[in-house]
Amino acid sequence: MELGPGPGFFSAQVARSVPQGHLCLVDVQREMLQKVRRRLARAGTTNVSFAQAEASALPFARDAFDVAFLVAVLGEVPDPRGCAGSICDALRPGGMLSVSELPGDPDAMPESEVRAIAEATGFDYVETFPILRGFTANFRKRKL
Repeated sequence: MELGPGPGFFSAQVARSVPQGHLCLVDVQREMLQKVRRRLARAGTTNVSFAQAEASALPFARDAFDVAFLVAVLGEVPDPRGCAGSICDALRPGGMLSVSELPGDPDAMPESEVRAIAEATGFDYVETFPILRGFTANFRKRKL
């Protein structure tokens, strides 16, 4: 699941990297979903689906996904903690959450805040990869 794909900068590449899997793109803005749908159609990507939803109220069954990722999104949602909790519900135990924050984004969250939110909503910290003044932090959903 990609939450907040915008026009789909990363979506086609991610979908191609899981040819036996499925990528669900979730955005609150219908216009963004339309843009990413067109981009993926041009790229010939077929293993995708689309859902319009609020980040803190994802419309998926519990344990529905193996991985969720957000790129420059968590700081933009009205309720980051609710968003992380909703993602946690949608991920299977042991599932991976990957959060990237990029330089230049006025809504970028510091790594310490991302980590605190993730850990407070059912995730364990795994690792961080630096990205030119930004980062990607990975977490695993706690197994019960």
